[in-house]
Amino acid sequence: PVFFRNKITTCNMADNDSSVRLSLRSTYKRFNAWCVLLVLSLITLGSVLDQGEESVGAGRWRTVVALSSISAIVACIMVSLHFIAGLSKKIAGKTPQGIVVSLVLILWCIGLPIIMNPSNDFAVTSFAITNANLYFSAWGAFLAVVFIFGSFLQEYKIMDISDLSVKAHPMLIKWVLLMTASVIVLASAVKIYEDDIVGCGRDKSTTACQRTIYAISLGVIGSVLALSAVGLYKFYEVKPPLAIESAFAFVAVVLYCVGVAYVTSPKGPGRSVGNLYFSTWFGFIISFFLGSTSIKELLTKRHSKLDTEDASLKPETETIASIKPQAQEEAKDEEESDNGSDISEEV
Repeated sequence: PVFFRNKITTCNMADNDSSVRLSLRSTYKRFNAWCVLLVLSLITLGSVLDQGEESVGAGRWRTVVALSSISAIVACIMVSLHFIAGLSKKIAGKTPQGIVVSLVLILWCIGLPIIMNPSNDFAVTSFAITNANLYFSAWGAFLAVVFIFGSFLQEYKIMDISDLSVKAHPMLIKWVLLMTASVIVLASAVKIYEDDIVGCGRDKSTTACQRTIYAISLGVIGSVLALSAVGLYKFYEVKPPLAIESAFAFVAVVLYCVGVAYVTSPKGPGRSVGNLYFSTWFGFIISFFLGSTSIKELLTKRHSKLDTEDASLKPETETIASIKPQAQEEAKDEEESDNGSDISEEV
């Protein structure tokens, strides 16, 4: 009983150590993301303050100033809490952090369309980027919040905290990023489609209009695929079946390969550097990583299956090999006995 009790204690300690390492790794990643969010929120705030409210309108200007200020303050608080041991253990990876991240994400979901709307003259027009600092800092802050939210979801929602030996799969964050890229593709393509000058307001049979419709379809299908994959992670608690996830990844890769060729080409709606251009390429990169990871896991599973089959055949081979020398020895003994009897008869 003492031996088994010690073995169980050792196994529990090993599981706890692995879970602690996993939790610390996620906490460090979120800490870096909070630091990035703090810096980018301050850059966004400075760019908006420098631009002034005369060219963009007082109401929209104050909204962007407020959300970037709140984002910077929250990020500063979260970074500071990591240096306080007692509060860090109570907040990092727990429900309070999830609530804070969700609120900041909602703020950026409200503010980002205001900044990226060409008619507001904040950072872009229908053809080009007019305020590069504001454009890239706003997108960077939004992606940092999405990363923090995905990391929190991966650790808190998907991994069962009561079962500390379970490890969440890293592909979950990729599906969250693909969903983000697809939503941006959808919103940007719809905005271009409704534009009377560069969209389909005049003639819907043009090449640019047809490719804009494809971009809208790409955004819808990509969002549904990514959302379904995230839902499967929740349904299966750890990881969905490899065949289903690989099929989703394959469809995403094909759609975004065609999307990059059609949408960002000289005749496509995303030919200029802007939201649709970056989101399409970003979705293609994420889908490529999803596809390559799925192929790698499929090959690993196949090799492990072959190794298992080889291991199961090995005992049979050893049995046959052991029977063969035994048969040879018996035949040799019989031959010696026959020779002995022949000699005795001659004598």
